[in-house]
Amino acid sequence: MKKIYLVLGLVLALFLSACGSKSESVSSQGAQNGAHYLELDKAFASKELSKLDKSLSFEFGSYSNASVIQGGFKAHQRAKGANKNLEKACYTALYKTLVRFQKRAKKMGARRVVNLVGNYFENRYDDKEKFQCWVIDGVAGVLLIGDVAQ
Repeated sequence: MKKIYLVLGLVLALFLSACGSKSESVSSQGAQNGAHYLELDKAFASKELSKLDKSLSFEFGSYSNASVIQGGFKAHQRAKGANKNLEKACYTALYKTLVRFQKRAKKMGARRVVNLVGNYFENRYDDKEKFQCWVIDGVAGVLLIGDVAQ
């Protein structure tokens, strides 16, 4: 009887140690769940955001005194692959989100999208130099609120 408990104990210990090492390797390679703050300069220099229409400008931070056509527009997009490359997934999610603003601005004849702030899970993030990207289970998401302006 003692031998059975000993064998079961060893099997359980081996199983738990194997699971622990696996989860450590996944978390060391992939992005941690939660908020990440990435540089806007790097994002706009990336391949992903180079596809945006250059005739429109995007201004982050709530400081603009532009002539607002429509205020409080929300856009949210996601991108898979944050476990492989956090920056690329966040840039892709940012690109997709800005394309939604771009389409709205063009439709309204506007030239600018201003006062862009992050608002993921109602956590307002107001910054001129960085943007907020949330990662949940390997999926990156960017939610922005902004105004379409002349």
